[in-house]
Amino acid sequence: MSEISEPQLMPPPKIKQIWKTSVQSQQFWVNKMRLQNHNLKAHKKATIWYSKEVEKGKEGMSTREICETANETFDINLFYQSIQHYIKNGLSIQFPLKKGTPGDIPNFIYSTISSAIESHMNIN
Repeated sequence: MSEISEPQLMPPPKIKQIWKTSVQSQQFWVNKMRLQNHNLKAHKKATIWYSKEVEKGKEGMSTREICETANETFDINLFYQSIQHYIKNGLSIQFPLKKGTPGDIPNFIYSTISSAIESHMNIN
């Protein structure tokens, strides 16, 4: 009988690091920002579109249909539940929220700090 040996762990191959020139690096970030802005605008338009369809009632399109047409139109990958989430929370006109916890600064403290900055007074 042949003995079955345990598979040996193989480390991943080392990736060759290629340094970009300053022009290449700048173009990379410009392209990344353009793509990010495109995705944000597509998400915003899809949520606005779905909020209008919700107002129509049962005659309106479903979220899945809107996502399919938005994905074809904008050439991105939206998920229907994210659009439903934004409409459910009343965020149809806003851009997608950033990840992480929201800032928990009370309104009183925020207004005090902003008035102090505006008047250039010392907080001490």
